[in-house]
Amino acid sequence: MTAVIVPVAIHSDPIPAYTPQTFDRAIKYFKREIKAMKKKSSLAGQIEMKLAKESKTLLREACRELLQSQADRYGPYCPICGTELQNVEKVE
Repeated sequence: MTAVIVPVAIHSDPIPAYTPQTFDRAIKYFKREIKAMKKKSSLAGQIEMKLAKESKTLLREACRELLQSQADRYGPYCPICGTELQNVEKVE
């Protein structure tokens, strides 16, 4: 029997209801959450868990931004035959 170990960075929790859609918005959201956390008393473990959860949003948006910038470098080609696509729509 072989065990498969999945790194924490790959593990994905369900996407929260609020997703910033840009890295800059994710940073602003993270800063607001930190500011809100400063106003209330919490145990160290609760703070750590909240920061871990919120930092996943930052990582997700940074990943999305980096991967999209890489994808934007290449033209739209059919992944099967390699022919350049003629009817292309860019969705924002």
